[in-house]
Amino acid sequence: MSEIQPQTNFPVGTIVWHAFSIFVPDDFYEPPGWNLVYQFHGWPDKLGTCDEWRTPVLSINIKKNHWKVWRSYNSQKCGHGQQEGVFEELAPVKKAVGPIL
Repeated sequence: MSEIQPQTNFPVGTIVWHAFSIFVPDDFYEPPGWNLVYQFHGWPDKLGTCDEWRTPVLSINIKKNHWKVWRSYNSQKCGHGQQEGVFEELAPVKKAVGPIL
């Protein structure tokens, strides 16, 4: 698993690009549950003190042999960790063929 934790705060509206590659071996075994392979770390609201932490705002996962993206959000200042989100299916996982992303 890899996690992005930028040490730089980017001003609102700044375009930032991230690139990476993943190799899935031919004998990859998909364990039950979340198979998160990449995420953008979620941060608690700086304006309040009610959130201890938040789930990743964006993650890439493998579920049922497919790449899926999880996007989560919470528009409340104090979400108490209760975020909504949506999974979007990208493509089947191609094993042992080299980097695909």
